[in-house]
Amino acid sequence: MRSLRPQAILSAIVISFLFLAISAIEGVPSSDPNSDSISTTEKAYTSSAGYAQPNDLIIAEAESHLGEPYGYGPGAWRCSEFTQAVIGDALGVWIAGSPAAQLDYGWQPQKTKRGDLLFYSEDGFSITHVAIYMGEGRMIHASTYYGVIATSETRWMEYAYVTARRIR
Repeated sequence: MRSLRPQAILSAIVISFLFLAISAIEGVPSSDPNSDSISTTEKAYTSSAGYAQPNDLIIAEAESHLGEPYGYGPGAWRCSEFTQAVIGDALGVWIAGSPAAQLDYGWQPQKTKRGDLLFYSEDGFSITHVAIYMGEGRMIHASTYYGVIATSETRWMEYAYVTARRIR
């Protein structure tokens, strides 16, 4: 019996992992023949090719939290915990739990699109706030005073804006 070389085994593992990761991120339908249903979110946000679009899944998940309070603990959100949970639930991707640490994920897009993370600095030195871009100058975020809200970018947000990141 011929033994497999370690490189071949490692290559097979890496290829399998990449396929699973890409399938999860791109919304590849389940191969389970007994499963003919998809979630309401996926039905509402499906491309002409039949795949749920990541940016729309992010927005749908974020909007499902509208009105929830700002704070600590179950049922309350700080800005980065909100974006961490939304990205995790919508895409199955884990990102860190602080605004500055979330800046290390994804890539900087040339043009901001729906579902991108927006990063802000209140003090001009460090990343202090993160939100999700909804398109057309609107964002959804956990506001200190109002909880999870969808709003137009305010003058302060335009002044404090630092960069964006796309996570897919």
